[in-house]
Parts: sequence; C-alpha cells; structure tokens
Amino acid sequence: MFRTWFLTANDSYVLQIQNDRLLLNWRRRHGEYPRFESVFTEFGQHVERFTQLAGRLGLGPIELRTVEVSYINWIADLDPSEFLVAAHLPSTTAPEVIDPPAQQQWLAQYAVALASGTSANLALQCASAIRPLPPPPQTGYQFVLTFRAPQVSFQDLVSVISTGRNVIVQTFTDLTTPDAHATWGRKVKP
Repeated sequence: MFRTWFLTANDSYVLQIQNDRLLLNWRRRHGEYPRFESVFTEFGQHVERFTQLAGRLGLGPIELRTVEVSYINWIADLDPSEFLVAAHLPSTTAPEVIDPPAQQQWLAQYAVALASGTSANLALQCASAIRPLPPPPQTGYQFVLTFRAPQVSFQDLVSVISTGRNVIVQTFTDLTTPDAHATWGRKVKP
C-alpha cells in the first residue's frame, strides 16, 4: 500500500496520495474553518495537477471509483440530547433510570438519488470521543456525515461533490436541534 502525505506550511491541509485515492483534509490547527468553497477550489487544483502529472508520466487515465465528501464535526459543548434530534427518542419511564443516557451512539445510512440517475449514499455516525490534542484531552462527541458516490465521471465530478456537500449541510441542519443552532451561532440563509 503506497501512501504519501503532503502538508501545508501551517499544517492545516493534508494532501494524501495513495495507490487508489487522492484525499484533501483540512485540520483545525490555526484560524477559522476555511469554508467549503475554498477547500473545494484547493482540492480541484490538486486533482488537476495530479491528473496532468499522471499523464506526463504515462500512468494511464485516472478512473474515479468513488467520490467522497465528509464533514467531521467535533461537539464538546453539548450532550447529544441537546444537539441531535434523534437523541431525544431513547428515553424510558422506568423511575430508576436517570435520563438522558450517560452515553449515546447513533448510526444511520440514507440512499441519495443523483441527477445522473445513479445513486449514492449518506452515512452518519455520532459517538462519544476523546480529542487528545491540544492538551489536556477533551471529551465530546464526533458527528460524522459522509457522502459516497460510486462510478462518477470526471465531467460529473463538480456536480456530484456539490450535491454531496448540499446533502450533508441540509441533513446536518435537519438532524440537529434549533437550540443547538442558537448555541453555535448558526446563520440561516434566507
């Protein structure tokens, strides 16, 4: 298995090249989240350079097997019953049980219809986690939304990635509570 990492000078972006994938990850190191559009532009530039390099080296055409868009949300300030709509369901009327649950994990998978007539999927996972860096370790919840679309052509790449981002943002909005949106200062577009 071949894997190479390229890091930006400020350690915020990781470009990862493997024998079967090209990944660009943003990591919170310095400053604010750069927003989807700038990350997407950065990724597009790397795809273009990688494709050109593969062509110059005679490695053959690049084939897309799967396109993935992931949002990894770290939520340390709220309990799942405060931010996740689905977390309100697991309650009991047994007087001996103290609500909310001490710990929760939630999984879901949705089918997604694409404009091309093909389908993709959206996987969601919310689970307790420990973030070790920077010290001291911090406990919280990691809410991961991952969109995957198989067999995407290069001509559909931008559209599919945009669809994945839109599906993730809308699903995150739908599955998180209005109180959490207020806590996070979420701005709702008119």
